[in-house]
Amino acid sequence: MPVETRSPNQVSNNISIQKRNKGTMQTLQSYSELVDALKNDREFHEFHKSTDEWLIDQENKEYFKKTYDITNIHPLFVDQYGMTVLFLDDRGILFAWCEMTKDTGYLKN
Repeated sequence: MPVETRSPNQVSNNISIQKRNKGTMQTLQSYSELVDALKNDREFHEFHKSTDEWLIDQENKEYFKKTYDITNIHPLFVDQYGMTVLFLDDRGILFAWCEMTKDTGYLKN
């Protein structure tokens, strides 16, 4: 559906489109800063295969492949409710996937 005709609530998930944001984002100095920020500020915990693997089951992997061309998922963190997982793909892009809403956000590395 062309951009002009779609609902204002819809956001394109095409990560190949370059968009400019005039806002500023704090730069993390290291991976450990990211870990601390997520654990302390957002109440995330590290991904545990035994309890969190259902978030990236085969159905979701197929969705990521079809929608975002993601073939390999490297899970990092899960939120305190077990609904949102942060993961990297092979391109080094950090994604946030919410199982409940099926929303995906990304931060290009």
